[in-house]
Amino acid sequence: LLQYTKEIAEDEKAYAIKIDPDVEVDKAGDALGNLRQLGFKHKGFKEGLSKDYIQPRMTMITPIDKTDDELIQSFERRNRSKVRLSLKRGTKVERAGRDQLKIFADLMRITGERDGFLTRDISYFENIYDALH
Repeated sequence: LLQYTKEIAEDEKAYAIKIDPDVEVDKAGDALGNLRQLGFKHKGFKEGLSKDYIQPRMTMITPIDKTDDELIQSFERRNRSKVRLSLKRGTKVERAGRDQLKIFADLMRITGERDGFLTRDISYFENIYDALH
């Protein structure tokens, strides 16, 4: 598969092949070694969004079959404090419909421009919404 991918990349005059393997950080050693042997370069485990990539560096998975209080209790202490402080300051969480995705996409775009990270087009959020509803 990789050889075929390399051939296509050469035919298309691509300068790189980027992959996002789903590898747990604490189990990444073997996977990273194998990928390096195949010629890939690891950019390192950095938190958040990097300025030149749109993909988050990490993916967190949290079961959402909990009550709000149980969910908040599962957060690290510092993050629990941030959530509680934001609620005290008037932040409200609302369930939004598909018709409100433009507002969210615009807010993400404005935040990305301000903080210097890439964002996605509204169609990305529509696809996620449609897949989950």
